[in-house]
Amino acid sequence: GEERGYAVIGALGGVASSTAVAWGFARESRRDQSLGAAYAVGVVAACTVLFPRVVVVVSLLNPDVALAVLPYLAAPFVAGAAFSMWGGRAHRTSGEPAESMPRSPLRLGTALQMAAAFQLVLLLMVIVRRHFGDAGVYTSAALFGATDVDALSVAMTRTGDAAFVPVAARAIGVGIASNTLLKLGLTLVIGRGAFRRRTAFALTVMLATLVASLLLLP
Repeated sequence: GEERGYAVIGALGGVASSTAVAWGFARESRRDQSLGAAYAVGVVAACTVLFPRVVVVVSLLNPDVALAVLPYLAAPFVAGAAFSMWGGRAHRTSGEPAESMPRSPLRLGTALQMAAAFQLVLLLMVIVRRHFGDAGVYTSAALFGATDVDALSVAMTRTGDAAFVPVAARAIGVGIASNTLLKLGLTLVIGRGAFRRRTAFALTVMLATLVASLLLLP
């Protein structure tokens, strides 16, 4: 059905790009505000899937970094999962397929852009770390993570230095926080009605828990 279907669409879209889902559903909320709550669940589900997606990718490339980043992502994941489950149960399925769906984020152009971004971020991170140290890595992570968490995550697994693992894990957390802030901005600027209210509230809580984890955990 339309209402629960959008939650599933959002979760599946989040495997590829939660930012694309947030952008697409925010635009849809302007056209049809009656499904704003369903769109909100879809975006929160996409943003929640981002956390295990990053852990899986990082685990395959550098298990040490994955173990280090896991504590930072646990709290926002639980918050997002709770909002997704609550939102999904709050609405009854209509049993009818949606008349129109946002474009899928799984497109060739996106894949090519991601491949180019991987190489660019890898190169820039090496330069930044060499000239500016850990502080420069965190600043760069905030900038790169706003638009491409995956490229940042891959770059942070190519450390080759055990002493850099905690910095790499924290940098991934900073990048995800920056990306969540971007999606919150898209929601507030582009979204309308119930979508904007519900999505903004959920993303704010997820961002707050992530920032708190970065500040409080060693």
